[in-house]
Amino acid sequence: MSADMGDLELAVVGAGPQALTLLTYLAEHGPRELLERTRVFDTSDWLTTWHHQFASYEIPMLRSAWVHHPHPDPYGLIRFGRQEGRDDEFFGRIGRPSTRLFADYCDKLLDGYGLRELRTSAQVTDLRPLPAGGVELTTTTGTWRARRAVLATNPIRPLVPSWLGGAWAKHGREPGAMHSKDWSADTKGQGPVVVVGGGLTAAQIVSAHALAGDPVTWLTRTLVRERDLDIEAVWLGPNLGKFHSVVDLKARVTMARKARGGGSIPNHEGSQLEDLIQTGRVAHLRGAVDGLQRTGEGWKLNVRHQGRTKPLPAANVVCATGSRAHVRYETLLRRCRTERPVRRVAGLPMLNRDLSWPDTSVHLMGPLALAQVGPSCRTVIGARIAAERVVESWGGAVNRQYPGPK
Repeated sequence: MSADMGDLELAVVGAGPQALTLLTYLAEHGPRELLERTRVFDTSDWLTTWHHQFASYEIPMLRSAWVHHPHPDPYGLIRFGRQEGRDDEFFGRIGRPSTRLFADYCDKLLDGYGLRELRTSAQVTDLRPLPAGGVELTTTTGTWRARRAVLATNPIRPLVPSWLGGAWAKHGREPGAMHSKDWSADTKGQGPVVVVGGGLTAAQIVSAHALAGDPVTWLTRTLVRERDLDIEAVWLGPNLGKFHSVVDLKARVTMARKARGGGSIPNHEGSQLEDLIQTGRVAHLRGAVDGLQRTGEGWKLNVRHQGRTKPLPAANVVCATGSRAHVRYETLLRRCRTERPVRRVAGLPMLNRDLSWPDTSVHLMGPLALAQVGPSCRTVIGARIAAERVVESWGGAVNRQYPGPK
């Protein structure tokens, strides 16, 4: 039987960028006594998944500006870079920080605020809102009670198009036909590859294979859009204010998804791809996939291109078609869904203004908060917006930098 570990002011599930941003805001803006009775639950060390993803895709810089980071002071990161003599690690017209610089700054925040000591290496297996308020968390090392909890997790699943799902159903999950979430650098050097998708992940995989000398075909349905951020900058100001003025949940979800608008690629990566295309190392086709078939030890992708069906043989086919969040994907919300049901649109819940699940003290950050935070909810920008709202609701003296609900 697990031990009763006692009471907390705050339990945070997840030790990624969203959790780091929340606790940095809490450390800066208080209330301080809340932070002193906080535990972070994750079986991995801080930012482990983030580090792994960036290393796997060999990502040299973030897709965010120098003002977007976990500290509430927008100048914190650039000040750190200058103090370290690393001005040359900000790139492009928006000052995108290098992956290494951003990671070092996060380490500084973790150490400076003593946040590493807050993490308990345990998996939360059940979360129960209590009738009298607060929550009970069952973990692999014991049971905890907390006045409030924050789920700073990433409950998403890949969007698998029918042609890939059909191939899996027919052939099983044989090597070579994969969603980008299953891609790794080990795939390089295995022969011709076809990458499907028009966003940054597709661009990173295309470049990785081309620079490794693999013959690469890059397939997109439409013209590639160039955009430095995931969303247009107006969505950090005027459009975000308009978003919060919309009452209807369905309309807000539609607005946010339209703002994200599918795949886009920053200028730096776009220029790199253009060079690879011009030098013949990447063939770029616009078309739609008709089907995927197993051929011996490889695959054949049938593509409708310029009115014809074109077969593309490949050792590997990588589908970089994004992902989607759904409340069912977060198993820790099972009791909230069944005991405190709320309205949902496209799997996204209607939360309170402080991002809490109605009639509970369970707050959500990340993709499930899209209808309240806006189209940047998955990014460090969205983490900043969410942290402002949540910490302010707990009595913190937050200086808001982003429009919020009236």
